Amino acid sequence: SSIQKELTKNVGLNLVSIDDIMEERNMWREGHPNQDDWNLAYSLAYEKLNKLLGDNKNVVFDGGSLKLSERETQRQIAKKCGANFKLIYVNTSVEEIKQRRMENNATKARGDLSNMEMETAFKMFEEPLKGEGPIVYNGGVNLGEWIQINIK
Repeated sequence: SSIQKELTKNVGLNLVSIDDIMEERNMWREGHPNQDDWNLAYSLAYEKLNKLLGDNKNVVFDGGSLKLSERETQRQIAKKCGANFKLIYVNTSVEEIKQRRMENNATKARGDLSNMEMETAFKMFEEPLKGEGPIVYNGGVNLGEWIQINIK
């Protein structure tokens, strides 16, 4: 989210956010999100991505994109619209993710997955391949400087 905020606020990119769609449609309610919620959120996000890129807008897609197939869908939408696709891989350890979840449980700043859903997400995750050309961000690096170097 920090990278997304920096890119939308200071670089001027348009935002397509899975979390925002989930929030707008109350998909974080008790017993949710379920698979139908995820399917709808990604479908709406891909529609918005297609529209913005089709209108020649620069966009940051803020979503888990855990699987290669999800990232490939985004890449194909960009290609169809004549846009360049860049994958930013936020390289965060499982321990750090768990720590951030504990902090979020206290603040309730954003929606949260159950422990079972989080474990499923960890199992689904496919680390980006070199052929995907990921731009890697490792926490602790000055975000402003990293953007100046890596995002053109």
